[in-house]
Amino acid sequence: MNNRYLKILILLSFFVLSFGILAEDQEEIMRVTRQELKELKINDKSIEKTFEGIKMQGIDFSKSKKPFEEAVQLDNKNYLAMFYIGTYERVFNKDTKKAIEYYQKAINLNPKNPRPYNNLAIAYGYLGDTKKSDETIKQIMSLFPEYPEGYYQWALKLLDNKKYSESTEYMKKAIEKYNKIKKIDYWYITQDMKKSFIIDAQKIIINNYVKQEKLVEAIEFFEDSYINMKQDNSSVVNELMELLYYKNQELYENKNSKLYKENFDKLKSIEFLGLLMEANDHLKGKNKGK
Repeated sequence: MNNRYLKILILLSFFVLSFGILAEDQEEIMRVTRQELKELKINDKSIEKTFEGIKMQGIDFSKSKKPFEEAVQLDNKNYLAMFYIGTYERVFNKDTKKAIEYYQKAINLNPKNPRPYNNLAIAYGYLGDTKKSDETIKQIMSLFPEYPEGYYQWALKLLDNKKYSESTEYMKKAIEKYNKIKKIDYWYITQDMKKSFIIDAQKIIINNYVKQEKLVEAIEFFEDSYINMKQDNSSVVNELMELLYYKNQELYENKNSKLYKENFDKLKSIEFLGLLMEANDHLKGKNKGK
């Protein structure tokens, strides 16, 4: 699997409860986590140790394994503690085989949560076991058809195999599923995370079109996605704008002047929309200061 995208997946999968989350979202995640563990009849002391480990991940990750192990000792049905021990083994000890053991234990204890499957697929990918990684991703899509990460992972697999059209199809499915998420549940995807994940998927789709030299489709998709992307991540927008200008020049300036100008004008109109959005934001800022 392409290392750049694999790193994205690892970050999304491992640190969902610890980093980059708004305080109100963190509180809601903790509430939902407690609710899930209570529904699984995990004892209270084990639950509290799990929270201790989660908090420790954000303070000193190297010390986070002990409270999770203690949580398992207090209740060996605590799938979430198993899940995070797997995370520790993969991230801190670089022991992917041990991580797989813990993810499998987590799945056996709670087969109804997709996150251990997700990390299991990634771990198999790290070991180079493409067959098991693929099987696990297909299992995610089958067992959890509304869970976006299965489609996202499969889209990346297809991208690695240069199957750009199929990759785009599955990435669009992932976006569709992300958009359906309205509140935090046991997947622990906050609204801010959702926006970030969608932008990442949109960026990959545009790059897929570019790699196929389907520049018209790339620009159309960029135009459709532009407002949300601009509002949430201007650096990605600027990067994509530069790419599309460059590819338009490379593909059409000397070969199809008509199409070159049409694409150029469309990119300019998108760019102008961005300037209007920036001016509007600046005006809102000035009005707030009054």
